[in-house]
Amino acid sequence: MTKSIQKRKVNKTWYLVIIISIVAIIMLTMLEMIRNYSPPSESISDSKSNIFDDDKYSPEYAAETSYAGEPALPNILFSFPFGKTEKYMCNKAFIEKTGVENAEILSQKAVNISESLFSIAYKDSEETENKKEFITEELADGLVMYMPDETEIHGKNSVSERVFERMTDNKVSMESELITDKCMVFYDNYSVRVRGLLLFTVYECDDLDKLAEIFNLEKLEYGKENAVVIDFNFTSGESWKDCSSYKLQSLYLIS
Repeated sequence: MTKSIQKRKVNKTWYLVIIISIVAIIMLTMLEMIRNYSPPSESISDSKSNIFDDDKYSPEYAAETSYAGEPALPNILFSFPFGKTEKYMCNKAFIEKTGVENAEILSQKAVNISESLFSIAYKDSEETENKKEFITEELADGLVMYMPDETEIHGKNSVSERVFERMTDNKVSMESELITDKCMVFYDNYSVRVRGLLLFTVYECDDLDKLAEIFNLEKLEYGKENAVVIDFNFTSGESWKDCSSYKLQSLYLIS
């Protein structure tokens, strides 16, 4: 009887030892996982789904700008020439002539125009109409839009009407973001320009091929983020001292 009791006590002791050992191993493993865990760092490339490899692009034209590292901008924005004519005025010279505030006004104009043009849901007719009115006010007088069939659309009202009409007819729903900064503002060929990286995702569209043509891309896929470098060309206006009245003259795809 005594031996049986002692045997049960020994068995219980071993069970306790085994359980404690297992718990200790689990706790040590969890501590090691916590110790080795490092949260993902936020960068433009990471947060934008790595849609382009920044290492492939050399920021060789950054020296022509006032860029000082903040905010973080992708190399691709500095990898294409800014000026193409004898009238070119680099970003540094533009800011020296007009002031930082005007460069900030113009870069924000580009962001606002981009949001109205490329973040659109055709089903929301009221929002689309509001954006069309905003774009009309931001377009330059005497604007001419050249269509693929070689017809011409004259006047800012007609151009705005045709742009949004095509978006609605093609049942386009997409969202976008423009990455730019005051260091992306320069002057060339009698217009003030703002360069930006346009990120956009298409969710609905009756003709993806036609939309891909507009962005000079081989193809588009639903739900996939795309990137193009684009210049917003503004009329220089009557004064260099106040750029708030400058109007959009054209858009030019760089890549």
